[in-house]
Amino acid sequence: MSDGNALLTRAVSGGAAGAAVFKARKQNMLFGALVGATAAVGAAYATYYLRKRVSRYFNVSDRTVALVEDGIALSAGLIAISMSKPEKVAEPAEA
Repeated sequence: MSDGNALLTRAVSGGAAGAAVFKARKQNMLFGALVGATAAVGAAYATYYLRKRVSRYFNVSDRTVALVEDGIALSAGLIAISMSKPEKVAEPAEA
């Protein structure tokens, strides 16, 4: 975890996601940004060390484990999107 730019990018994107979720729930966006950024940085460290342990345990390259990790994250995101239901917007009545 030596790349500060990658970590900063994760923090910013996590903060933006957290702010958006909290705004949608009519809660404090700043607190949402803080929660999102903290979660993103914490998850980055956790998955980094988990990936290192898994690659040593199964004797495979870190890149291989990272690709599997990315596949799991993409799948989870697609499942979450497919399960979300958009709000129905009332159409204006014709005159």
